[in-house]
Amino acid sequence: MMEFVRSPVDLTVTEGEDASFECELSSPGTSPATPRPRPGSTASVSWYKDDDLIPADDDDFKQTFDGSVARLYIAGTYLDDAGLYTCTARTSDGRHEASIAATLVVNGTRPAHVPFSIHQWLPLTACGFLLVFCSAFSALTLLVGRQEGHPACKKRSGGVLAWLSV
Repeated sequence: MMEFVRSPVDLTVTEGEDASFECELSSPGTSPATPRPRPGSTASVSWYKDDDLIPADDDDFKQTFDGSVARLYIAGTYLDDAGLYTCTARTSDGRHEASIAATLVVNGTRPAHVPFSIHQWLPLTACGFLLVFCSAFSALTLLVGRQEGHPACKKRSGGVLAWLSV
């Protein structure tokens, strides 16, 4: 039987920051709970995000495993990197398997002010708008909001309702 002796910890980062998970397997044969695998059997590790396998050669995720410690490194996180990350270890003979998971939360960032070069306002509804602009913070940013003082928006305050940077 395989077991983890050190678990990855849940992480909260701001979009753009790096994130890494680390877990450690017990050394085979060091206790009755972890008997030695069959001769020639070795352990391998796979990482999953929300139950989807992360390919070992994925450029966005660096994976290492030294036979005991497994690491997953995410350079420059994006909002869609948030989720449940699971490390699964298996012996090559398929007789033993163990999994452990941790959660990654990625908080978004938002420009503190409207950047200098506004490109276009696009009406969405009678009182809504879509503002498309480029900024020093990102190549393209979209803001969705309400127009201040529009008759259809009398009962609502103006301001930004949502934003997206791509």
